[in-house]
Amino acid sequence: MIVYLINSDMDSSAKLTWILIISATSFFGTLFYLYTKSNIGSRAVGFSYNDLIKKHKDELIQDTSVTKQLEADSPETVDLVRYLNRSGTFPITSGNKVTYYPLGEDKFEAMLDDLKRAEKFIFLEYFIVDEGHMWGNILHILVEKAKQGVDMRVMYDGTCAISQLPYNYPQRLEKLGIKCKMFSPLRTFLSTHYNYRGHRKILVIDGKFGYNGGVNLADEYINHIERFGHWKDTAIRI
Repeated sequence: MIVYLINSDMDSSAKLTWILIISATSFFGTLFYLYTKSNIGSRAVGFSYNDLIKKHKDELIQDTSVTKQLEADSPETVDLVRYLNRSGTFPITSGNKVTYYPLGEDKFEAMLDDLKRAEKFIFLEYFIVDEGHMWGNILHILVEKAKQGVDMRVMYDGTCAISQLPYNYPQRLEKLGIKCKMFSPLRTFLSTHYNYRGHRKILVIDGKFGYNGGVNLADEYINHIERFGHWKDTAIRI
């Protein structure tokens, strides 16, 4: 196995790490390397993802008039748009209004206003959700909207269960009328996809307003705590 690793095209630092592990643990290190290399968990996620794309491909049709308009206005962007549609079915649309927020505080104020206006659904998918001023204010609105019959769905990354949220937090939200799931929850030490995290930060309200960018739902992103000084991140509203 060491001879195989020396001749492989693996990154040199990773190669050296595995050689040391196998040298120290012999047979068990070899088994551990083969198990990790099999990438069972991430391949399963990949198959599931591709299956979802196939199922919903016909529901997300690209308007050709929009791509023609883009080709005339910005020909260098058209290839990127076509690539995104081939790889994951992400059609480009026209007639949108985009607002840029240079700081998390700016996004937070606008988010609260739009959340209060929700009538049909609120979908959130965030890498970090942490209890505090920011999430507390958002959650208060979500609970009130759930009582009004608005469809609530929340997804956050499984690493939040390490320090930010209790492991049973999805069940707690379910009791409040909010559908919730962890992306890639941390279940066992032998998982092969711990490095595949859900770094997305997306909020969609009624299919009318969408938020994206780098701002998570935690107090450091709105300068509410001084642990990091003034955290600089940006966001957009579409």
